[in-house]
Amino acid sequence: MKQISLYITACFLLVVAFAKAQSLNPQLLLKLNEATTAELNSMTGVEAGAMAYDSDLKIAKFYDGTSWQEMNVPARGSIILNRNGGSGILTTANNTYFDMPINSSHIQANEGGLFTVVDTGKVRIEQDGVYAISASLSTSNMPVGNTKYILAARRNNSLIGYLSRGSVTLTGQDYWGSSGTITYSLSAGDVINFQYVINAGGASLNAVFTNASITKL
Repeated sequence: MKQISLYITACFLLVVAFAKAQSLNPQLLLKLNEATTAELNSMTGVEAGAMAYDSDLKIAKFYDGTSWQEMNVPARGSIILNRNGGSGILTTANNTYFDMPINSSHIQANEGGLFTVVDTGKVRIEQDGVYAISASLSTSNMPVGNTKYILAARRNNSLIGYLSRGSVTLTGQDYWGSSGTITYSLSAGDVINFQYVINAGGASLNAVFTNASITKL
């Protein structure tokens, strides 16, 4: 029985070693037929779904029944701007929009090369796509009474949506915060402007955190 067990173990190790060796063998990788861009475009009788490697552009292509299309993987990425604290940095005035006080110095992450911070509260989109636009804002000294607030996003200076909107009623000065997200189709070159409204009668409020992010879906 011991000899049988040793035999089975040896066979198992050989199979694992063989499988590992095979997975590392580049000769076993699938290879598409190559052709130049001109050769691909001049082909006739190609069936929809056929694939080939464009040796000029160094990219895989598929035939959609009419023409050759690049097999690109859609880019993904996100940008996060985060600012902690800030005494008196939240300017207020009734029914007046202000830019969120975040800029390129507050970038926490910027992945995918899809975003550029161009000014205070403003981010430029570098690629067409559908994006999730989010923001959060809080203060440590929201005033007493009923106070209207808005977190909003503008595209190229035009309002495209409220991330959050409402009013808060406090019996004493206190902490307050709000956040929200919208999804929107954007084009390369669009500039998203993060803004807020706090009807605090012109008081300068202290920020606890100011956060904005955009993610390509």
